[in-house]
Amino acid sequence: MPQSDQYPKILSDLADCIRQRLCRNLPADQAENLSLAIAEDIRYQFGGLLIYIPKGEAFDRARRNKAIVAAFDGKNHSTLARRYGLCLSKIYDIVDPANKPEAGRSRKKQDISK
Repeated sequence: MPQSDQYPKILSDLADCIRQRLCRNLPADQAENLSLAIAEDIRYQFGGLLIYIPKGEAFDRARRNKAIVAAFDGKNHSTLARRYGLCLSKIYDIVDPANKPEAGRSRKKQDISK
């Protein structure tokens, strides 16, 4: 990363994170140059702004659930629970289509007092 003491640490850290990812598929010198260019693009685009980077937990959970459904063979609930670190009842909830809300159906409880 840039050796200048004046280069912002957050941008240096960001470029390093990008470089590590790029090194999986590119030669180190190309990854280094590209990561710096990307960090600079981010600086030009967002410099001076206060931005929030979400953790993306809902996205991660949806991706995990999709993988669980894809790996489900009808009888491997326990194996999936161990693999994904979930309780057995959570696996049943994920793979059982009857537990998913129907399209167009309101999630609010209906008033049955009438």
